[in-house]
Amino acid sequence: MKPEALTLALFIALACCTHQRTTADTLLHGNAIAICSTDSVSITDSVRIQPPDSTAHVNVYTDSLATMPMSERCDSVRMTAYTLSKQFVRDFGHTTFDVFCYPFTSWENRDYVKSTILVGVTGLTYTMLDDPIKEWAQRTRNNHSAFFSTKLQFVGQGYVAAGIIATFEVYGLAYKSKKARRVAVLSAESFLISTGISTAMKYLAGRARPNTGADHDQWYGPQLTHKSQTSFFSGHTTAIFSMATVVALEYSNHKWVPPTIYSLAVLAAASRIHDNKHWASDVVFAALLSHYVAKTVVRLHKKMGNKFYLAPEIGGNYNGLAMRYCF
Repeated sequence: MKPEALTLALFIALACCTHQRTTADTLLHGNAIAICSTDSVSITDSVRIQPPDSTAHVNVYTDSLATMPMSERCDSVRMTAYTLSKQFVRDFGHTTFDVFCYPFTSWENRDYVKSTILVGVTGLTYTMLDDPIKEWAQRTRNNHSAFFSTKLQFVGQGYVAAGIIATFEVYGLAYKSKKARRVAVLSAESFLISTGISTAMKYLAGRARPNTGADHDQWYGPQLTHKSQTSFFSGHTTAIFSMATVVALEYSNHKWVPPTIYSLAVLAAASRIHDNKHWASDVVFAALLSHYVAKTVVRLHKKMGNKFYLAPEIGGNYNGLAMRYCF
């Protein structure tokens, strides 16, 4: 099986494994807001909104839940946060859309300043450093550096990235670690969005790779057939930084994790320059973009953490919608 096909298969399996039904076990650790009238809001276990044809207000039913065993109570308020098909696609689609819109909807002045500086660094690398860095990397290359570079660039392969994400998911399932499962979901979304952008740009820009002997400013424009013209921007760097950023943010309470994971990402990115597969500006831009995407995905999910959930409630005398707000 080709690496591309294996990557796709792994992500399909991961999507089905990760976006399972979320039980009320998680929801019950929070609270639920029941809107009892237009004048009052109270904390309760469940809210059922009666259909319009039966009553115009909201009735709250809590007595039966309070006397239920925990297992039945969980079943009675079970709600679907993700499903295996349409819900996953819709959720991922919304996240992707929000990532692209985030600079226009949520950025502050300091964010625009940072982005200007980062784009300026990429531009400076492109205009002044691409050729000198390439010459230095090839001049200092030796058997030892080639050995380590081969191992490091392996980390950025798509199927390896999928395997790393799947490992977090399996660990989370085995040890009931919500953080590990969250890292798996966030890394998967960051990886898919970042590599999607990278793949599109590779074939739209058509930049010549340094190992072809072309100048650093040789761009051929849109094309679909020549791998030697897909230098901008680095897919390996994109993959490793999209995951490294998520891990660094989620495990920032462990002081050694961010520097360790970012050091590995930088070395993996440098291996692409060492192997003469990418210009320095390809790697710099890929790192900055994937870091932005991953950081935005994490921020968006944190914002979505406190939200209303609606689910149908059918049974007995209670037919309608259940509404909960999880803290």
